[in-house]
Amino acid sequence: MSVKKIQFDGNTLIDLTQDTVVASKLHSGYTAHDANGDVITGSYSPPSGSMNITQNGTYDVTNKASAVVNIPSVSVTNLVPGSIESDGTPYNGGLGYKTGYTLSASAGNPSTENARSAYAVTGFIPVARYDVIRVVNIGHPTNPDQYPYGIWVFDSSFNLVNAWQISNAVSYMSSNILGITLNGRSGTSSNSVAYLRVVFDASQAGNLIVTKNEKISPLEV
Repeated sequence: MSVKKIQFDGNTLIDLTQDTVVASKLHSGYTAHDANGDVITGSYSPPSGSMNITQNGTYDVTNKASAVVNIPSVSVTNLVPGSIESDGTPYNGGLGYKTGYTLSASAGNPSTENARSAYAVTGFIPVARYDVIRVVNIGHPTNPDQYPYGIWVFDSSFNLVNAWQISNAVSYMSSNILGITLNGRSGTSSNSVAYLRVVFDASQAGNLIVTKNEKISPLEV
């Protein structure tokens, strides 16, 4: 006979009526009593096996014990080391960037490098209309309204076309990957776009990556 509640002298000694254990949730082979006091034998078998995830997508791991994320690395061409001076020579001796400087310029005029601690600039990176630019490790500005980090675009004569702060000009393609397409934005809808420069956090010197029409991460959508 099933017993689900025992009382003695007005005191409840055993009360199973609020128990929630059921056979389908109890591990296979184990026994217990359910809320009715009936003996039950577990029938639950935990998930087994694993799934190896190697690319971006949606996966159902409901019946798996684990999911192993094994995203392959992506080899990209970082354009920073190949950036140039306005005379065509390698920028800063081939380093591709210079720390302690930011840029200033007005549309239609050459840019000027101004000393500014904690900032860094790249040289001129060749680009063209419709190129998709991706930037990693640009950093975060402490004061985005003054000497903003961002992307500066120039024509073939090295005169400024336009510049955008990272806060309002570019989008995040994945994680910390900034992206901008050189078409449709003010000043980039003509074939005059020929170069870009990046103003970034000097603490990221050596880590900045700029690509052209290349995905930086396999997780990028």
